[in-house]
Amino acid sequence: MTIKLVSIDQVTDQQILMFKEPFLKEKELIHGSSGLTTAKDITKWRRQVIKDKENPPTNHVKVTQFVVLNETNDLIGMASFNHTLSAYLQIDGGHIAYSIGMKYRSRGYAKQVLIQVLTYVRKEGLANKVLLTCNQRNTASRSVIISCGGQLTKEVQINQQCIEHYWIEIKNNSNFS
Repeated sequence: MTIKLVSIDQVTDQQILMFKEPFLKEKELIHGSSGLTTAKDITKWRRQVIKDKENPPTNHVKVTQFVVLNETNDLIGMASFNHTLSAYLQIDGGHIAYSIGMKYRSRGYAKQVLIQVLTYVRKEGLANKVLLTCNQRNTASRSVIISCGGQLTKEVQINQQCIEHYWIEIKNNSNFS
């Protein structure tokens, strides 16, 4: 089971639509997708993501958007890295967000995605530590974050949901290579 993180220009609109469809059907947000959940036009969404990476709009942060492909080049997930934290991202969202397609869950892909994004951050020298947040009820996400060295630092209430804040050290972290 191998994955790779690629840019959005390395997949087709059809692949993105097929990935998005089950999330819409289940009314589930696609975390780490730069607004794909609500995008009406995939081509416009793709252009906007590329444009915003180089020149983020006012009150937005620079985002590196990844598409996750498995060993057979199926689009199985999305991931993003926020280069800085806005006031909102400090409360909910953090530096790294990701989603794995429903039919690919519980196979270890989420941990591989997080490890690859953390490795990217380390290699590029983008941060010494990163914030990840997850809903307290999302035990799978919590387990992935903790397995990569996440340390719970606080919990905040947002819309009657408890959001946990985890920090992961980048430099001397043996939980990923």
